[in-house]
Amino acid sequence: MAWMIWSLSAAIAAFSIVFDMRRLMINRVGLSRMGWVAACACIGPLAGGAYLILRRGARRKLVEAVWRIAGDPLQPVDLRRARLIALLGSGLVGTPVFQTCMKQLDAERPSVRT
Repeated sequence: MAWMIWSLSAAIAAFSIVFDMRRLMINRVGLSRMGWVAACACIGPLAGGAYLILRRGARRKLVEAVWRIAGDPLQPVDLRRARLIALLGSGLVGTPVFQTCMKQLDAERPSVRT
């Protein structure tokens, strides 16, 4: 019975990792998708914890890469916003990274009060 619970939790961890990597539109977070599936098969749900640790750094690198493409703060906010939208539309940026970058852009734009 315990092996069934362990196997089920390993399968759920593998599915979750693959789904998250697909959502982030990233091919590697330390390992490839199939590498994480194999890791989950070998060490079970413990691989999920390792993935979460590595994911934080990978996401940070994705955001930095998007900013290199979209432009730095010396460029107008509207131009960087248009570039971000184009990156999302072309499928080069996943929704979570896009939303993070848009929040950063919104924080840069001075608020207009009437």
